[in-house]
Amino acid sequence: MTDPKALAAELQSLLDRARADEATARVRAELAAEPHNHALLALAGEFFSAVGLHPDAIAALSALTSSHPDDPRFLMQLAAAQKAGGDLPGAEQSAARLLALAPGQPQALALRADLLYLQGRYREAFEFIAPAARSPNAHPGLAVTFARICRVENKAWEGISALEKALARPGLHPQLAADAGLQLAKLYDSVKRYDQAWAAAAKANALKGAKFDPDAFDTAAQSMCDAWSAQAVARLPAAARTDLPVLIVGMPRSGTTLVEQILASHPSAAAGAELPDLSRAVIRLTGPMKTDPPLLTDPSPLDAETVAREADRYLSHLRSIGPAAARVTDKMPLNALHLGLVRAIAPGARVVWCRREPLDVIASCLFQHFAGSNPFAYNPEHLARFHRTLDRVMRHWQGVLGLDILELPYEALVADQEGWTRRLLEFAGLPWDGACLRYHESERVAMTLSNDQVRQPIFTSSVERWRRYEKHLAPLRDLFDA
Repeated sequence: MTDPKALAAELQSLLDRARADEATARVRAELAAEPHNHALLALAGEFFSAVGLHPDAIAALSALTSSHPDDPRFLMQLAAAQKAGGDLPGAEQSAARLLALAPGQPQALALRADLLYLQGRYREAFEFIAPAARSPNAHPGLAVTFARICRVENKAWEGISALEKALARPGLHPQLAADAGLQLAKLYDSVKRYDQAWAAAAKANALKGAKFDPDAFDTAAQSMCDAWSAQAVARLPAAARTDLPVLIVGMPRSGTTLVEQILASHPSAAAGAELPDLSRAVIRLTGPMKTDPPLLTDPSPLDAETVAREADRYLSHLRSIGPAAARVTDKMPLNALHLGLVRAIAPGARVVWCRREPLDVIASCLFQHFAGSNPFAYNPEHLARFHRTLDRVMRHWQGVLGLDILELPYEALVADQEGWTRRLLEFAGLPWDGACLRYHESERVAMTLSNDQVRQPIFTSSVERWRRYEKHLAPLRDLFDA
């Protein structure tokens, strides 16, 4: 009989050493031996969700909810796994079952409203959540979801009121307070209360407690560039060429989601969204993270056997995302740091480098509650320093790797959508298709911070947004001018 606590500790140890494949195989073996072990199914659901194997998580949690149909905990986990896996209708059904069991449960209410929001059903989401959110004792998490919907429903002041009440509650968890504060900052921005928006964002970002040393990261990145010389690249073993991957890289908030949505609207392309595969491969090759984000500072671990193994892992995952697709996107922005590895395991990959006015990138990042680590993203100077380092790394890759890299300026794309869409498709090796101009009509749901934005046609209002906060951001201009 499996001891779930002991297995959980073993799995965490394997994950800490970037041995997710071994951990996954271990869980599957245990499930095969004990498919009806409820504690094991619960652990498997949690594990598979954590490593991004959403179909496996859904299968484990579906079995669990079948045997425990009246347990709201398992229904909540199932709905969350279905949402993360892109099965929004399934998640809605699970949320409906959950609400039938616990009609006023705040997390269940917020979940269903968020599912409606993700599908662009904003009015329905607002009408569903508003009664609970307007309650004097509304849960702070409910207020955050309500405020997000208020922003797209042009009801900013109602969202502001809900968030201000939530933030006034004593004992609020710092991460929930940070999320609420950043939503409040966005709403203040939408009603042109820019000083209040900046103050709310700064306070929320401080609550994140992020630790980032820009000097140490810059030094490590320079060491990586020095090690990945043209001579070192020429000596690399390389996997067979493939034109399946299209990597979309750059700073967060530089237009990567928009570019992926345009490509994903093509009938011969499939969207992988933000895949963690390459960063996990780097950790497998280097051991415990010395920097965050991780860096492969030395190409020497890439022998022929390792390259073949990592290529098979990565390309097999891409093929599973789009079995019939000619191109599959990987929109993890900070894969920009891992292009040396890409050169080895997928030498035919195409790379779209999304670029945007640096101060617009910084302003946008400072108003976001990122799901991942991104420790550089909560301080203006850290963002500027990281941006400058990333640019230098990309210039180095352009000089030594021989990968096809298209620089795509966000401002040019929104000014000439058709011209740049044609150029993008030509670069990706895809024939012209007018559906790519109507990306906002796609039924695909972008599970990123830009979800509501890519449901709209191209707009230019985000260009030079930083000037609203010029007195705070202008001093950073010197870092880029230098």
